[in-house]
Amino acid sequence: DGATKLTAYVAPRASAEATGRPSPRHVGGTEALAARVRGMGGAAWALVVGINAYHHAERLNYAVADARAVAVALPGFGFETVRLLLDDEATKGNIERVIYGEFKERMKPEDRLFVFFAGHGISVRLPRGGEEGYLLPVDADPHRPELTAIAMDEIRKMGKRVNARHVFFAIDSCFSGFALTRDITPEIVTDLEIASALEEPVVQVLTAGRKGQKSIEEGGHGLFTRRLLDGLQGLADREGKGFVTVTQLAAWLSPRVARDSAGRQHPQYSALDGEGDFIFVLPHAKR
Repeated sequence: DGATKLTAYVAPRASAEATGRPSPRHVGGTEALAARVRGMGGAAWALVVGINAYHHAERLNYAVADARAVAVALPGFGFETVRLLLDDEATKGNIERVIYGEFKERMKPEDRLFVFFAGHGISVRLPRGGEEGYLLPVDADPHRPELTAIAMDEIRKMGKRVNARHVFFAIDSCFSGFALTRDITPEIVTDLEIASALEEPVVQVLTAGRKGQKSIEEGGHGLFTRRLLDGLQGLADREGKGFVTVTQLAAWLSPRVARDSAGRQHPQYSALDGEGDFIFVLPHAKR
């Protein structure tokens, strides 16, 4: 049935003194806004995919460990439903069934959807110019991506087809396929922007790197995923408000991955549709 046993992963949480961040007491904005964010209505859904053992592509080392770590962390952020697909479970059919069947049929307009994918991504040159990016499920044939892989344009469509207000794809793969913003937004987001983000719909994507770059794996995890988890543990919450928007997360993560990889990996961000912003309420702020 695709159920997978999870093992616990706890990212180290740096103290306010060590990071220079304010304490989680909500600094720099109104308590009313902080309470409003913490009390966001709607359910939070997550699909987490990790693939090491590909049928027709090079094996990866830590994609499964990355997926497990993300899946274990998500309930702390208020995700009631976390579906984990690993290796042979992560077929194109199963991925689409979870999103379009299991999730879509039960979602409501105020809900949120987070999709994490750790695996291969490829870029294919198009006959009339340009390129198209694809995510490779475990059963994908890299030589026939149109038939067996998930096109990046399909990612945009997935986000628009589901009945969720906020949709965020975090993809630990490097490829091209649509315009991704290189100048990521500032790490500080105003209260007015956050209040607006709560109401406006959005589909956002954050990828591990550009075309031609490799997602670096070291220390038991991919660099992108390690920094993603660090940011969500609170390091991206520079004002200590108790929550992190995806634009803040992208702005915090991108330069650090570029630095830690000595310039070999540059995460890419884009809002594919809508004007809102996906918001993660940090575990320590839920009290």
